[in-house]
Amino acid sequence: MVKEIQNNTKKRNNANKLKVAVFCIGAIVIFYIGANFLKGLDVFSKKTYYYAVFDNLNGVNSSTPLMMNGYKIGKVTKITLMSDNPVKIVVEILVTEKINVPSDSKLTIASSGLLGGNILNLKMGSNMRTLSSGDTLQFLPAEGALNSLLNQVSNVVASVDTIALSLKEALVTQNGSGDIKHTLVSLKHATANLNDIVTQNKSKIGALVSNIETFSLTLKAASPQLNHLVANFDNIADTLVKANIAGVMHNLDKTVAGLESMLAKVNSGEGTVGQLIHNDTLYNNLQNITESLNNLVKDLKENPNRYVHISVFGKKEKKSK
Repeated sequence: MVKEIQNNTKKRNNANKLKVAVFCIGAIVIFYIGANFLKGLDVFSKKTYYYAVFDNLNGVNSSTPLMMNGYKIGKVTKITLMSDNPVKIVVEILVTEKINVPSDSKLTIASSGLLGGNILNLKMGSNMRTLSSGDTLQFLPAEGALNSLLNQVSNVVASVDTIALSLKEALVTQNGSGDIKHTLVSLKHATANLNDIVTQNKSKIGALVSNIETFSLTLKAASPQLNHLVANFDNIADTLVKANIAGVMHNLDKTVAGLESMLAKVNSGEGTVGQLIHNDTLYNNLQNITESLNNLVKDLKENPNRYVHISVFGKKEKKSK
């Protein structure tokens, strides 16, 4: 009975140890896969490694990408010093894409852009024989930032040289030198004339500047009044907006209509004013009265005795028969 118990205990201990071992192995595998995943490596895919020998890395490190026509196909995974005299550095390159690399392909170092940093650039060859995993790629000297800058400067110099030749040809074949000389002479004369005008009118220009300054000061001093004037205009505008303009216009229309009606009645001869304008009887009567008055005044002047009797001693009364 005791031996059976001891055997069972031993079995349980062995089972626990086995579980712990399996757990540790699984943790190690998971850690390895996770670490490679973070590095950008596919653990389960077939890996293709190539090697290259460098004299100078020129900024290449263990994470430098491998590019082909601008497309990333791998990265540097390891750098090892092979010898120190002369200096030889072995670079291990992992290719993550399934491509066939011709044996005459070249590996170069190129600049990644304006922000700095270098990349490995794979220039595919044309040989029918392809490289296998573990083979060595041919390496061309690095272009580097300085060589690239020199190339750009050379291009700029060539462009400037072309422009200079074109300008020289234009000056020679199209009488350009004479035109330029004439233009410069005209510009010189114009400048001289401008200087003369400024010199002759220096006092006027000074007075103009003084007047402008005085006007500016006056405008600044009158600014409060101008503000008050603008405020008054605003008040007037508000008053006009608030006023009953429509009612006033309506009353004016009614007044005009009344005047038109009255004038129509006068023209038709209605009323006293219409009778005075259209009836000639009153005019004829007034004319007759005026003529009678004129005759009376004339007769009064010619025969005043008919109308006025003057006697110093009094008038003798006639005896009745």
